Amino acid sequence: MVKLIVCCLLAVLSSSVMGAPADDTLATLQELLKDLKHLSKNIKHDGRMLNTPLIEDIEDCCIPSALRCFKEMLPGLTTTDEQKSQKVKKMCYKMSNKTIDRTGNVCTPEEVEKASCRACDSYEMKDSKDFLNAMEKLLQKSVMKMQ
Repeated sequence: MVKLIVCCLLAVLSSSVMGAPADDTLATLQELLKDLKHLSKNIKHDGRMLNTPLIEDIEDCCIPSALRCFKEMLPGLTTTDEQKSQKVKKMCYKMSNKTIDRTGNVCTPEEVEKASCRACDSYEMKDSKDFLNAMEKLLQKSVMKMQ
């Protein structure tokens, strides 16, 4: 009887531990989405152009690649003050490679290899407002795929 209880406890613990990375990633993506909405109000739309992956141009297996592009371009935004600039840096930190890689778990390694993910500099240049809208849409799509 004790062995059965121990086995059941191990099964429950291992399943909760296995789900933790996906839960952490989902929570991080939701935080990023919330941060982005707050940050959008404090960006100077000064005509600066940024490479912007558009959701209709991104294959499902290329979501991590597109998120890396947004992470790379994010520091190019001009904020209204230093505090908001720190918020951009924190968002880049939250978009760690681990978080980004876990976002693309919908594809097998073979599918990822076959996907033709575009280089960041191949995406069309858009202004900061369009950039933020596109990033928000991709984060929303990522959250929906992880739920």
